[in-house]
Amino acid sequence: MPRIVLTFSLILACQFTFAQDVWNILADVKFPTSVSEQRKGIYGIPAFGESVQAQEGKTITITGYMLPLTIDNQKFILSQYPFSECFFCGGAGKETVIELQIKKKEDFPIDEPIKIQGRLELIPSPHELCYRLVDAEWVR
Repeated sequence: MPRIVLTFSLILACQFTFAQDVWNILADVKFPTSVSEQRKGIYGIPAFGESVQAQEGKTITITGYMLPLTIDNQKFILSQYPFSECFFCGGAGKETVIELQIKKKEDFPIDEPIKIQGRLELIPSPHELCYRLVDAEWVR
């Protein structure tokens, strides 16, 4: 019996650690600047590291804070940090938020961390967020 409990505890610990490490993996991106004559500006274009590229197209599970992008709560991003510290309001980087394409609309909690699962897309555009989860679902 103690072996079963120990094994189960180790499995849970590994899953928790991986969930925490997803944000660390997503941090493996740099934003070298590029001048755009057409758009008259300087932009940081995402250059994804190998660890991020290895996750592209895979289903990942990540814990973060839901932030509504619209008043009617139809579009969301998932942030590594709560609202006051997020990419838009605090000083966090673009790699700390993920655009969500929600599979099923729900009443998501806003000020508490939740777990979301979806297929990761990398977006190499300076004019969008650099990550998107497609078919994203709330994992309870």
